[in-house]
Amino acid sequence: MPTPALIAVDEDPDGLENLKTQLLRRYGSDYRVECLGNQDEAVRTLTELRDTGADVALVLAGQLESGPTGPEFFERVRHFYPHAKRALLVSPSAWADEQTAEAIRASMALGRIDYYLLRPAGARDEVFHEAVASFLLDWALERRVVPHTVHIVGEAWSGRAYELRQVFERCAAPHSFCLADSDEGRKLVVKAGAGAKLPLMVLPDGRVLSDPSNAEIAEAAGAPTDLEDRTYDLVIVGAGPAGLSAAVYGASEGLRVLVLDAGGIVGQARSSSLIRNYLASGKASAGAGSPSRHTSKRQRLARASFSCIG
Repeated sequence: MPTPALIAVDEDPDGLENLKTQLLRRYGSDYRVECLGNQDEAVRTLTELRDTGADVALVLAGQLESGPTGPEFFERVRHFYPHAKRALLVSPSAWADEQTAEAIRASMALGRIDYYLLRPAGARDEVFHEAVASFLLDWALERRVVPHTVHIVGEAWSGRAYELRQVFERCAAPHSFCLADSDEGRKLVVKAGAGAKLPLMVLPDGRVLSDPSNAEIAEAAGAPTDLEDRTYDLVIVGAGPAGLSAAVYGASEGLRVLVLDAGGIVGQARSSSLIRNYLASGKASAGAGSPSRHTSKRQRLARASFSCIG
C-alpha cells in the first residue's frame, strides 16, 4: 500500500520552506510530504496520487494575497479525497481583518475546511504539531488504520454484526467491518480456527472472540468489569455533554466518578461535526482561539479518571 501523503500549499516561499522543514522533520518517515508553491501544482499532485492509488491524510493550505484560500480548492480536495482532513493556515493577525475572519468562519461552518491553524512560528512549534497530530489521528480513526482497531466479521451487515458495530461506534472505539465471504473476511475466519461462529471479533492483541456475549463486548470496548468491587463518590446517569462535563469537573475535584449511559459516550452530540472545543477550558472562541480543536478535551478527559459503561 502506498504511503499516505501530507500536502502543504503556500505561496509565500519563506513560509513554504518553513513548513517543509517542520513537516519533513516530524512526519517524513511515516508520510509522503509534498510542499507546493501554488494550488495548480497541488491539484496536479492530488490527481497523480489518486491515479496511483495513494491516500491523502491532510491538506494544509495557506492564504492567498487577496484573502483566504478559495473554497473551490478545498472542494476539489474533498472531491479527490473525501476522508482527507483540510486545514487553512493563517497568520496571527488573520482575525484582525473582519472580512478574512468571516470567510474563515464561513468555511468552517459550511464544511469546506475542518479547521484552521496558525503557521508554525519557529523551529519547534509544538502547538502547530499538536494540531497536525490531531488531524492525522482523526484521519486514521476514520480510515480504520490505527493499530488498536477491533475487526468485526459477519455474515451480513444486519443482525448481531450490526449490534457489535453499534457498540463500538457509540463508544468511539476504532473498529472495522467486513463480510465473511470477502477476501479479508476469509482470512480472519481462517485465523479464528475451526468451529468459530459468526460474527467474529478480532481484538488488537490477536484474540478472536466467536459470537461474543455482551460482557465480552463490554470488556473489549474498555468498560470496567469489576464494578461490584468498586466504591464511587458520584454516579452520573447519561453520558451526553452535561453528564461528561459533570464527570470531568467531579473527577478534577478528586471524586471517584461513574458514568452510565445506554447509548454510548457523548450521546447525540457525537453526530454533529460542527461542535468545537468540546469540554474545553473556554480559551477558544469564534474569533481567536487555540489552533488545536481537541487539545483541551483530550487532556481533560485523560486527567479525569472516571469510568463509563454503556
